Amino acid sequence: MLHDSYRDLHHYFEKFNEYTSKAAQQMKADETRRSLLLTVLSLPLYFFKHYIIGGHILNGREGLIWSLFSSWYPIVKVAKATLLTKSKTSR
Repeated sequence: MLHDSYRDLHHYFEKFNEYTSKAAQQMKADETRRSLLLTVLSLPLYFFKHYIIGGHILNGREGLIWSLFSSWYPIVKVAKATLLTKSKTSR
């Protein structure tokens, strides 16, 4: 059974932006802090998790692209949370 969660790449990034914003707001509400630098340095691990462990290697070029985009999720989430926290403290 095929299930496409996204109509196209534009739709993917709309959802990506929505989900990372919600996750960042949740991190702020929970007062969860993560180092942006460590999160960025973990990019290869996130990619490995999606591409190899998640099995996207079997999906060819699309699996590679999907894994690259997915591995950026934690970085964008933490970056947004960092900006939210900084904007709160600068006011």
